[in-house]
Amino acid sequence: MRPRLCYVLPRYDESTDTHYRYLYEMLDDIARDVDLYVVIEKAFGPVTRPWPRVRVIQSTWAPLRALELAGVLARARLDGYDHFYTDYSYYAGILCGAIAAATGARSYYWSCGLVGKYISQWGSPGALRKKLRNDWPLWLSVRLATRLVTGTPRMIDHYATHFGLPRTRAVVVPNWVEEPPWVPSRLEARAALGVPQDAPVALFVHHLSRRKGAHRLPALAWALAGRVPGLVFLVAGDGPERDAISAAQAPLTLLGRVANRDISRLYAAADVFLMPSEEEGFPRVLLEAMVHRVPFVATDVGGVRDVVPASIASSVVPDGDMSAFVDRAVERLRDSALREAHAHAWDEVRCRFSRSSAISAWRAAVLS
Repeated sequence: MRPRLCYVLPRYDESTDTHYRYLYEMLDDIARDVDLYVVIEKAFGPVTRPWPRVRVIQSTWAPLRALELAGVLARARLDGYDHFYTDYSYYAGILCGAIAAATGARSYYWSCGLVGKYISQWGSPGALRKKLRNDWPLWLSVRLATRLVTGTPRMIDHYATHFGLPRTRAVVVPNWVEEPPWVPSRLEARAALGVPQDAPVALFVHHLSRRKGAHRLPALAWALAGRVPGLVFLVAGDGPERDAISAAQAPLTLLGRVANRDISRLYAAADVFLMPSEEEGFPRVLLEAMVHRVPFVATDVGGVRDVVPASIASSVVPDGDMSAFVDRAVERLRDSALREAHAHAWDEVRCRFSRSSAISAWRAAVLS
């Protein structure tokens, strides 16, 4: 009998600038031999994927959305779906965990980030509101799940430490990328972006939030511009730090949101990719940099060291040491040997982080 899986997807958008695009591709694959029911909490545009059964939550008022979602999931259980999987969504995680626990089904909750760092402390401004909206729902989602699914061994340690989760109730499923079917040449990419062909180019692609280090971008841009004449610093993404970054009037080019399916042209134009994050789990942007053979510098947070091969471990610097971060970036812009080492990084990790190996790990963790 084919496994019966109800998969809760928080967001569907074919033009997404996030990594949800990779989830859509995974669901395309597993729909071939799984009785798949995809429940989408928010959809932007028609669902065009070959998924056999899809339900989009229609209510717009939060309490009604929760009730509608609960009804859809309960109905799925009555229809015989006995595996429930949720990506990040707290309330879907709670509902799937509770329904599965009460009826003998299995639930899986994906979370991958240093979420324990951001648990509100009593006495801090708005602590009760933050606990009600974030901390407690996340704790329940993690603890109610039959299994927590996360990206790297270091992340299992994080959830065990901060949520008291037994390590035996967590499994690792890595992220993945694939070789792009087509990547523009450096000449084409730079012409499309209006970047001088001979300019050194730094690139940031991420949500413009403090967690992702966006508040560090102006200082990084000034520091690099002082040491690398003619530097062009491209920033792709949007978020709460955008206005502050704009107000700083640093030598940055803000591109706004760029659809993930179009991101190859940015990597093709770049000489170095920068990830100055304060928080990460399994940063897929590093896989994207590696698959495009772009040198990078990243802060040592979350599961970064589980992703980066030993041959380029010097690209990972302590979080907060922006002086070292700038030094490493300058080295990668100037040193051809370092650039060559990065160009071969994907060859070292391609088997670990290929689409086929990651989906095989997902199947073994969830469907076996």
